[in-house]
Amino acid sequence: SLRWLQMDGTYQQLYQRWFNDRQAQLTRQIRQLIRLLVGTSVLAAVIIIGGLYWNRLLQQEVNKKTLQLRLVNASLEEQIRETKNNQQFKEQILDSSPRALITCDKDGVITSINNVAMEFLGLATRPVGRHYSTFPLFCELLADSFAAVIHSGKRYLGREMTTAIQTGAKQPATKTVDLRYYIYPLYDFEQQIIGIILSFEDITEEKKLRASLFEQEKNRTLNQLVAGIAHEIRNPLTSIKTFAELLPQKAHLPAFQQAMA
Repeated sequence: SLRWLQMDGTYQQLYQRWFNDRQAQLTRQIRQLIRLLVGTSVLAAVIIIGGLYWNRLLQQEVNKKTLQLRLVNASLEEQIRETKNNQQFKEQILDSSPRALITCDKDGVITSINNVAMEFLGLATRPVGRHYSTFPLFCELLADSFAAVIHSGKRYLGREMTTAIQTGAKQPATKTVDLRYYIYPLYDFEQQIIGIILSFEDITEEKKLRASLFEQEKNRTLNQLVAGIAHEIRNPLTSIKTFAELLPQKAHLPAFQQAMA
């Protein structure tokens, strides 16, 4: 019966109806699934490759930013070191000066002061940030010159002043000193006046030495003058003495008498 079914085509019809279409459909589904899997794989591969590439780009950018940050940090550290070195160098220059040095800003606030000025005022700590008017000596030195220096750039060079200062922290005492001071403007890198520089030194001993030298020079000149006068007086006296000694011997001679007359 199966043979007759195959011979008359019934089997083929049944197979085509019930199996061949399902196989073709299954084949199509498998192919679609394969295409889907292939497409998904390709997309996944693209995504993975893109992610890796993007990650590489991000890593390069991070490395670049990290390097830039390190360079910036190194530059900042170098600038900080240079600033500290410059500040220490300035302080060393200020403290190495034999003169008292003080700088103030345009408002009169003290911005720097060296050890000589601190010792001169009897201070243990630097009065940076305080106004110069809190110190009577600075008031006396800058009373008539601060505004002129700030507004017009005027300079006060080599001026002298006699003043009284307080010495001693435990037992204050008044001491009169002679000062030579200099006041001139402080400029920034744009040559704009940003404050003043006050420099002064104690010239009390110098004035005493100068007065002593002046006295010595005066005495030396007086001695020279006296010696010259004595010499000028001695010359005629010598002639008078000589003729006086000759009087007893030649007084009777008419020629001598005429010369003496």
